[in-house]
Amino acid sequence: MKSRHIDREDQTASRRGSILYVVLVIIALLALAAYQFSEIMITERSATEIYGRRVQARAMADSGVELAAAMLGERQFITSENAADVNLYFNQKFHQQMVGAFDGTPRSRGHFCVVAPVESDETGKTVRMGLADESGKLNLNVLSRITGDDEEGQERAQFILLAIPGMTIEIADAILDWIDKDDDARLNGAEFDYYEPLGYECKNGPIESLDELLLIRGVTPQMVFGLDANRNGIIDPEEATAAAQNADVHPLGWSAYLTVVSKEANKRLDGSDKIDLSNGVLADLYDQLVEEFSEDGNGEEVAKFIVAYRMSGPKNAEENQPASKGVASSNSASGGQSAGGGSSIGGTTLNSQAVTQAAQGAAKSLFRAAGSGEPVTRAGMDLSGGAKVQINSLYDLVDAEVEVEINKSKTTLKSPFTLANLATDMPKLQDRLSTTKNKFIEGRVNVNQARKEVLLGVVSAVDGFYEDPNLAEDLVNKIVAAKMVDGDGNPRTEVIAAHSTTAWLVAENIVTLQQMRQLDRYLTTRGDVYRGQSVGFYDLGGPTSRLEFVIDATQKPPRVVFLRDLTDLGKGFTAKQLGSNTE
Repeated sequence: MKSRHIDREDQTASRRGSILYVVLVIIALLALAAYQFSEIMITERSATEIYGRRVQARAMADSGVELAAAMLGERQFITSENAADVNLYFNQKFHQQMVGAFDGTPRSRGHFCVVAPVESDETGKTVRMGLADESGKLNLNVLSRITGDDEEGQERAQFILLAIPGMTIEIADAILDWIDKDDDARLNGAEFDYYEPLGYECKNGPIESLDELLLIRGVTPQMVFGLDANRNGIIDPEEATAAAQNADVHPLGWSAYLTVVSKEANKRLDGSDKIDLSNGVLADLYDQLVEEFSEDGNGEEVAKFIVAYRMSGPKNAEENQPASKGVASSNSASGGQSAGGGSSIGGTTLNSQAVTQAAQGAAKSLFRAAGSGEPVTRAGMDLSGGAKVQINSLYDLVDAEVEVEINKSKTTLKSPFTLANLATDMPKLQDRLSTTKNKFIEGRVNVNQARKEVLLGVVSAVDGFYEDPNLAEDLVNKIVAAKMVDGDGNPRTEVIAAHSTTAWLVAENIVTLQQMRQLDRYLTTRGDVYRGQSVGFYDLGGPTSRLEFVIDATQKPPRVVFLRDLTDLGKGFTAKQLGSNTE
């Protein structure tokens, strides 16, 4: 009996031990589940926080794009006093602009930078806080308009393309065949017969994007986009190594030299219309000029001189006008795409289109006078004969003299615009006056931002330089040497202000006034389509966002016409390049 009682006690104790074991297991499982749940929640919280920080980084980068658009919409004349604040080439407003601390902690403090490459840096390593003018590149779509369509024009167009690194004569001709309007293949080109077996036709029209170059015979992705794997527009150390191993490929590719979107709005900075100097109704032109320049105190002097110029042209015209053949020397060769400061040599006789316009203007003037039986006059000048001379460039007016009949007496008028005051006069003239009523001017090259090869190609194709390649190279070397940044990549504000118009080329004795009249239709210092990259990042590290954008400022407000997210290709720029303290 006693043994049986002891067995029952052992069994009860055993059961209690089992229950304790089960309870312990259950507690352990519950603890593990709680731990796993806690881990999942922590992971989810971290993922949500990271996602939120990425969204915030993207918002920071978007803010950079919006700032760029806003600054383009509020452009002002650049002077030595305001150059640091209003110029777009290098501006501190684009540098580490603080967006805010999203939760009030240093860790959440974010900034953005708007970055562009320094085109004059031949090492391809320097960046600046600013925008890149697309007019700093060669616009393929207007190439034939610049050079003309005749045989000599085709040779010069080919000559311009061959200045681009890595370009061959076969590809140059193939590109020209792709954009011309005919089906006739150039000597080294390609037309319908080549592309038909590939399943598509030769475009024979404007290129819509640089990606389209890949359809052209012989063009490869490396030629167009180079070895710039992260698309930051500069040559990184690892890309420099690849470049050394691929000597035939330019590291940045043709995308650093070519464009299809550059243009300038034929408007004032405030968006209003300029005065059209090609107006055939000289009485209207005179009245507009008097009103416009009255605030300067010389309205009648300016109006009298310009209208007299339209009627008679400059004295000693042969001395003032270099020969103009080859690269289009009249408005007709470029579709009339010239503007205040944009056409060719001065005082040329009106072409057929301009003659028609002038005749219509004269007819209107005579019609106005018919009621009174008196000719239309302004400042003693009889305007009934209409305009006989076209003003092709604002530089035509500088230091010019005109002989005109005033009150039936031959009188010589001197230009109110002189070489001595060119640097101060030209910004006002370019903003107020135009030589055409066209809405846009396409294809002029920004002399301040174009790479050496682009400048050399364009300048070398212009008469006077085409015949003397050494003269062209010497000029381009002087232009490139006049950098707007110092050796350390810091902005030279005084240079940025002085180079706000192409007048600096004359003021600094790089070209003569006569040469500037030749070059003016091909060079500018201000396009209206800009490209840049906006990088959003945190002070203490974390996610970044990088956007490439193109803004068209030919309209108000400016419009973002291209936006590409490059975040997956990496930050693109080092902390040092962005002026940040962290990687």
